[in-house]
Amino acid sequence: MTAMPPEAIFASVEKFIDESRALLKRGAILELTGLDEEVKRLCEAAERLTGEQRAAYAQKLKDILTDLTALSKELETYRDSMSAEIMNLTSHRSASVAYRK
Repeated sequence: MTAMPPEAIFASVEKFIDESRALLKRGAILELTGLDEEVKRLCEAAERLTGEQRAAYAQKLKDILTDLTALSKELETYRDSMSAEIMNLTSHRSASVAYRK
C-alpha cells in the first residue's frame, strides 16, 4: 500500500474535525469511528518527514492538536447539556406521575 502524502492526510484529518464540529453544533449524532486511525496515519506520516519537512508541518500539527482539543471540549459541553436535559425530563416525569396519584 502506498503511503498518502502528508498534505492529503492533514486535509483528511482537518476535514473530519471540521465536519464533526459542524454536526455537533447542529445537535446531530457524531460518528467518531475512524478519527483515531486518521490521527494514527498522520503521526506515522509525521515520523517519515525529514527535519526540514517537520519544521514546515509543525504549525499544522499544532493547529490540529488545538482543533482536537476544541472538539473534545465541545463534546464535553454537549454531553453535560444532554445529561442535564435528561435529568430535567426525569424529574418532570416523576412529578407528573406523583400528581396523578
